[in-house]
Amino acid sequence: MGSSCFSRGNSLNVEIIQNFIRDNGLTGKVEVSGCLCSGHCKSGPVLMLNGELIEEALPDIIPELLSRRLLKQES
Repeated sequence: MGSSCFSRGNSLNVEIIQNFIRDNGLTGKVEVSGCLCSGHCKSGPVLMLNGELIEEALPDIIPELLSRRLLKQES
């Protein structure tokens, strides 16, 4: 991840995402990968979820965001 996103909380986001995947039985069903800077430094941290760029992806919104996007698909 880029240094701006790292300093804005994306390192914590990675841990939150990994725990969410494990806790919801999504291991092997969801692919997580990292990338270097995406050029959206002013609106970071950013995530890419199913091809959609999520700006200002602060750690406190990640669980709800993942629930809406990933658990909905599992139903």
